[in-house]
Amino acid sequence: MKQIAFVVFVVLGYAGPAAAQKLSDEEIKDGFVSLFNGKDWSGWQFGLGHGLPEKVPANWTIKDGVIHLTGGGAPHLGTQWDYDDFEFRLEWRAVNPKGNYNSGVYIRSGRKVNANQLNLAKGGEAGPVSMKIKGAKAVPDLQKPQGEWNEWKVRCVGDTVKLWCNDKLAWEATEFKDRKGYLGLQAEGAAMEFRNLRVKEIGWESLNANAAWKDFDATGWKRNGDALAAGSKVKPLVTAKNDFKDYVLRLEWKSLEGMGIVGVRGLSAEEMWFWLSGIAKDAKTLLGSSMGAASNPLGQWNYLEIRVVGNTASVRQNGKMLRDNTAIPAGVPVAEAISLHRCDDIMIRNVRVQEIKK
Repeated sequence: MKQIAFVVFVVLGYAGPAAAQKLSDEEIKDGFVSLFNGKDWSGWQFGLGHGLPEKVPANWTIKDGVIHLTGGGAPHLGTQWDYDDFEFRLEWRAVNPKGNYNSGVYIRSGRKVNANQLNLAKGGEAGPVSMKIKGAKAVPDLQKPQGEWNEWKVRCVGDTVKLWCNDKLAWEATEFKDRKGYLGLQAEGAAMEFRNLRVKEIGWESLNANAAWKDFDATGWKRNGDALAAGSKVKPLVTAKNDFKDYVLRLEWKSLEGMGIVGVRGLSAEEMWFWLSGIAKDAKTLLGSSMGAASNPLGQWNYLEIRVVGNTASVRQNGKMLRDNTAIPAGVPVAEAISLHRCDDIMIRNVRVQEIKK
């Protein structure tokens, strides 16, 4: 049996799990995930980076679970993932002692997050900037006084965007041109603070709950914060649903110097195994494959997307295409379960799948 082994080699180690900012029970049940762990820049990037930045811009800091923006300009802060339909929730407040403030919230922007901005300038809050949309407008009267926390909810579905400010519907706009892109926060010369950033991807099925996997409690996998954690000699995790056919699978993974496999068309379909593999801390070079260049360095999360359509599969990690429309060999099931197996010391989180309807 000929295997197509898409092996990603990476030098990784363990950095203790960051406690995600607390989601309500209702949000967890509804499929929201935290975008900010309150401790470091996991899940975020400054101007096209794919891992934790070696040098964080001086105007961006984290303290006591809050993102502090002291002022200054670009680079802006953007997510590692791009989003199509979603609900994005966050809290923000202005802390400029002179009274004026300016920033912005980006939605469906480019990876460098410089377009599709909802304004956070005083007096122009929520107005569209560099954004092709109809019906959005500034709503300064819905914002709280400077120094108090505001909560925004932005919901994008197709070309329609709805914005709530402090639990009040601010506007509903249509004809939003861009259908997919990154979320972000703007540095625009003023002191601002942000916290409790979370998102729900609409049209995606979450596989984070124990119930999404067959006999989870019998596998030996455990919960570690918001992640699924595999120690040595765990049994495979196999989805309870076993008829995934054409779909996009997204997950984040980190090796604790172990290795693992994502099986996308059945536990036994070796032709469609995607390896997550680590090597020793003291290794001087990556082993065997230039694909290792697409993995983040020691202790950081990787962002893996696998697209299976018909008889082809594509793999993208950390924004880099590793395999594009690679042929699936004959004999591989056309519809099967998704599995995580042969995993030793691997952590996986934020697993979700979007079925492609033809």
